[in-house]
Amino acid sequence: MSVLVFMTMSLLKVLVFKLTESIFNAWNNKECVMGLFCDLTKAFGSVRRELLTLKLEFYGVKGSILNWLKYYLHTRKQLLCRLSSYLIFYQTGEAVRYGVPQGSVLGPLLFSAYINDFPCIINKVSHTILFADNTNILVSSSDFNELNSKLNLVLRCISKWFHNIQLVLNLSKTHHKICFF
Repeated sequence: MSVLVFMTMSLLKVLVFKLTESIFNAWNNKECVMGLFCDLTKAFGSVRRELLTLKLEFYGVKGSILNWLKYYLHTRKQLLCRLSSYLIFYQTGEAVRYGVPQGSVLGPLLFSAYINDFPCIINKVSHTILFADNTNILVSSSDFNELNSKLNLVLRCISKWFHNIQLVLNLSKTHHKICFF
């Protein structure tokens, strides 16, 4: 098992533990919990590089490292191939205007930097757990009407936030679950 897979599995275990712990804490407080499990449409491919660069600078990435990351992102090309009668035709690589490389080591890290401020918009009414492009939001309350109000507030906030950074919530793959104590 590679170190990256091991680290990813270890982090995943920590996040599952945090999710479970949050649910049990709410139950111990006699609260109902609503989980919102968000899926984003083409998340890695929708990252606005200019905004990512600004966020990286805000987090302290500067100088030659920032310049290297800019070069890494802005010089990427996409090679298109077409199959025709057992032959493969390659077209000239086209510049990729948006996104971070998916399937790379840096892709999830850069995407995480892009959405790292997401929990700040809803942290007073919910608990957010981020893992690359998977977003889990827990809302809890002992009163069902308050739970519903909190959830509606969260939905309005995240819809606006996703729109502002040009990410699209995939409603057909986004699910919610309610857990009673």
